Amino acid sequence: MKYKIAVILVLSIALSLCGCRGGNNGDALYQDIVSHADFIQYNYDQLKEAAEIIAEVEIVDELSEDNSYLVYSDDAYKDLLGFYSLREAKILSVYKGKEVVGDKETIRILDGVALEGGKRYMNDGYEGVQSGKCYLVFLNDNNASGEMSIISNDNGVIDLSDISGAAYYDIAVKAAVEYMSDLPDAQKKEILSMDEIKRSDNIGMELTSDGSVIVEQK
Repeated sequence: MKYKIAVILVLSIALSLCGCRGGNNGDALYQDIVSHADFIQYNYDQLKEAAEIIAEVEIVDELSEDNSYLVYSDDAYKDLLGFYSLREAKILSVYKGKEVVGDKETIRILDGVALEGGKRYMNDGYEGVQSGKCYLVFLNDNNASGEMSIISNDNGVIDLSDISGAAYYDIAVKAAVEYMSDLPDAQKKEILSMDEIKRSDNIGMELTSDGSVIVEQK
């Protein structure tokens, strides 16, 4: 199979309450608490270099209060410094970091979304990875927890069911071309050498039933 999108940094955050919405934590309604933080923005080559692991994974657990963590400044729980969840993912393919992954079949991934007390905490509207979906993830352990984390919020995660709709379109296309397509090497090199691929460049992508990606320049 083949697919795409990102890590959180625990930062000081300004929180805004977005009100009650139809989100799900089991059957419970929750409120979205959106933080605004400055994350390093990586281009494709920088993201590949920063990643200790580049892999295609399938998320196998649900976001819950049990796998969510909020970080406070002290034991009084007054000042919220950050939040994250640790999600369980099945490893489908490893493109970088095979020596780090070893013979593991699953991996825990730190994601920048958390649930607690009927509230869902997120960074800049990034809703996190979803159970049952496949992603291409760029991971490193450059965080206080030491866990493998999606790099720079949603910069390092690609939803493989919606590559064309990716927030970081250039990264999504280049990752699909490099890791998931059967394009000739010369055509791969041409696409990967482009400064920035925009939606207006009309590079079409189609996910096939066997998980490979068909890429064509229209």
